[in-house]
Amino acid sequence: MKQPTQSDVARKVGVSRATVSYVLSGNKDAAMLISAKTRTKVLKAVKELGYEPDARARSLRSGKTATLGLIVPDLHNPHHWQIVEGAMQRAQELGYEILFSSSSLEAEHEEKSIRALFRRSVDGLILLPNFIKLYPKLLAQITRQQLPVVLIGCREINIDCIASINTEVTKEAVRHLHQLGHKDISFLLGIENKTSGEDRLQPYFDSLSENERAACTKNIIRCEPSIEDAYKAAYSLLSKKTFPTAIVAVNDFFALGVLRAAKDLNIEVPKDLSLISFDDVLFANYSTPRLSTVRLEAKLVGSGAVDILLNRLKNKNHPTQKVRIPAKLIIRESTAMARTTTQKGR
Repeated sequence: MKQPTQSDVARKVGVSRATVSYVLSGNKDAAMLISAKTRTKVLKAVKELGYEPDARARSLRSGKTATLGLIVPDLHNPHHWQIVEGAMQRAQELGYEILFSSSSLEAEHEEKSIRALFRRSVDGLILLPNFIKLYPKLLAQITRQQLPVVLIGCREINIDCIASINTEVTKEAVRHLHQLGHKDISFLLGIENKTSGEDRLQPYFDSLSENERAACTKNIIRCEPSIEDAYKAAYSLLSKKTFPTAIVAVNDFFALGVLRAAKDLNIEVPKDLSLISFDDVLFANYSTPRLSTVRLEAKLVGSGAVDILLNRLKNKNHPTQKVRIPAKLIIRESTAMARTTTQKGR
């Protein structure tokens, strides 16, 4: 069935196609030339005919697509879905649509996803990258063509960014464990070239003296990015004759893997092992025990990224924006006083 056109709307109302175009353009100056009665008839006919403006033609005329690209690492992670939700809600409020994709936690796929959205002629990109350091040439290409980009997670790159994390809340999370008597703390992070750990735990490591940092580095456990990988890493760690009194996991997904590993080894959380993580996704308050975690305002990050991107579209010469949304430590049931022995089941 042939899609209705502006000419079809014009014939139904008995006006020129230009009049229909003026009504639909949103141009206030043009709208002043058209009576309220005619405008109402045009909009009624548009609805009755099911007319949809041709986005491609509109973008050719304006040079804009009213579409933003968004790439997140893992669609299985509810934290990333909260970011997508916040971005989509804000974009729709401002008359934009979101095209989003997932890198599937693979460096090559991440780069391909960015290139694919770049070729779609979106007005700007919002990226939550894991492997951004691996493709500097692509970022240089985007910068040369002046495509606005906002990174989620503020890094040492001269690009607009937004994050819900800061040095103090990371230090507060570890300080909470120290106050409970924990000295033997392990840090469960992602793979070496991922960047999420930099935003979440690197601020803490940076606050340590050189000697403290060297000692702390020995307690960093790395694994691939799925719950299963976190489970295997935690199971290996907790299967040893002696194991840490506390674990700081880089996200709630990893924490869920730790909880399962501890359960399978008959290790009680928090009696035998305290656990703290990041994100505060929905299940963090419904796991057993409920997770102590750092709440990262994911929906605010998503909506804020859209605002930053649209500000950049309006003013390409604006100074680089680095926005940080305060995070908050949420203490629940997975942290308690340190046990007095490192022996399993004691």
